[in-house]
Amino acid sequence: MRQTEYLTEDELNRLMDEAEHTGMSSPQYLAEEIIAKCSDRTHSAGQKLFAYSAKVVFAMAASLAFLVIAAVPQKESQLQTEQLQQERMQWIAQAEEEKRVYMEKIQSEEEKKTLFGQMNEKLESFYGIVNDRASSIIFKEGK
Repeated sequence: MRQTEYLTEDELNRLMDEAEHTGMSSPQYLAEEIIAKCSDRTHSAGQKLFAYSAKVVFAMAASLAFLVIAAVPQKESQLQTEQLQQERMQWIAQAEEEKRVYMEKIQSEEEKKTLFGQMNEKLESFYGIVNDRASSIIFKEGK
């Protein structure tokens, strides 16, 4: 690998002294070239206005193209949204129908409770009370 050799401090000082005393100047043709290029770059007000107008027209055309391109997929997504809404409405209607059927079933079961069903409930509660009393009596005698 090649290492860059730097000037020593003495060599650097000698180079700076030489540049200061001899006076380094640029070539004569360089100044003429720079002036010529600068004079070519000056534009009139009409040219600047035309360039600005062209940029604005291009930007407007690009934005319009973007709007047209962006609007096309939007129609497809709108159709998909409408389909999803229809599916949701069907699901909701189906759920409401299932709920209605379930509620009717519960109501019919409650209406089916006849005199015998009510008697059965009362006997079960009476049996529970008797069982509790008997248990408490048996446990008291066992102590």
